[in-house]
Amino acid sequence: MAENNQNDLDPKEIARRHFTGDKSLEKTPEQLAADKLAADKLIADKAAADEAEAERVRLEAEKNKPAISTPDLTDESVLAYLKSKNINVASLTELSPKKNEDDAQKIADQKENEKLSFGLQQGLFKRNEYESFISDRKDRVGIVYRAELEDAKQSDPDWTEEKEAEFKESFDAEFGIGLDPTSAKFKRGQKKLATISDAILRETYAPIYSLDSKYSEFDSRRQSQQQEQQKILTEAPKYKEDVDAVMNDFVKIPVSMGKDGTFDVPVSQTIRDGVKELLLDETFVRQQILAGHKKENIASVAKNIIISQNFHELAHEAAKLYRLKHEKGTRGIPEGGKMEGDIDPLEGLTDNQKKAKEFYTPVAN
Repeated sequence: MAENNQNDLDPKEIARRHFTGDKSLEKTPEQLAADKLAADKLIADKAAADEAEAERVRLEAEKNKPAISTPDLTDESVLAYLKSKNINVASLTELSPKKNEDDAQKIADQKENEKLSFGLQQGLFKRNEYESFISDRKDRVGIVYRAELEDAKQSDPDWTEEKEAEFKESFDAEFGIGLDPTSAKFKRGQKKLATISDAILRETYAPIYSLDSKYSEFDSRRQSQQQEQQKILTEAPKYKEDVDAVMNDFVKIPVSMGKDGTFDVPVSQTIRDGVKELLLDETFVRQQILAGHKKENIASVAKNIIISQNFHELAHEAAKLYRLKHEKGTRGIPEGGKMEGDIDPLEGLTDNQKKAKEFYTPVAN
């Protein structure tokens, strides 16, 4: 009886035979390879079918999507639309943001307020004086009239109201008061009033007029200080790094003993810490950074501080090194042993003779 083909069997039968150990379903390697190819093809066909279906659905949706018309916008159509919304503008440029202009005005106003505060804090003038200045500056005709009227009264002890009326009439005629603003006489009068009133204001409120220059000097100093502070903050880490490196190198310092030579004297940690503290003093750091500090300059300053503040201690240590170096010479024996050409007094003696001679030879005091 022909062997059943597993493809013809019911899935339940296949499962039964698998779990009962029925060997009738075992396949050859060739059959397994063919099955794998068939399965791969089935998977590929399924993926292609799904992709085709998705594309069909997308195209169908695009076809049924309502068309969106994009109007051809013009300045006129936009203005018409804005007008329908009760937004009346003559042109679209009126809608442009005025941020830069507004910011500039705010900055100018802020600076004026700072300037006024500076003048009051510095005692250049009082607030009521400044308010009077603002009032007089707006009434240039009035300050000129009052000034000239006062001069006229001072020069005429018999001043009367009639004379004041005559003075008023003469003043108006001189400066074109009440004339047509477009007339030449009126314009000449206004220029003359501007010149005289400006002179009166500057004389009367001289401290206020000096505010601009004084505040400008103050503002320049402030900006300079801010720049200096920024420079210090930026360069301080590098300066401290250089100080650390310099002080770590000062393990010894050369001390001259004149004709007796120079000796490298050890520098204690206590001395180095003290000098480092001075080099990192806030005022000293500021001076060095603003002067454009260099590592070699720091080393030179550190050396001078060490020597000037610890001169006696360093000289004492150098003297000790000098005595140590010339210890043999102080006993009458030049450094390095016998002089060149000298004959060794122990040369040619036996060991016992050498010991005896050393024992009985007196040592020089």
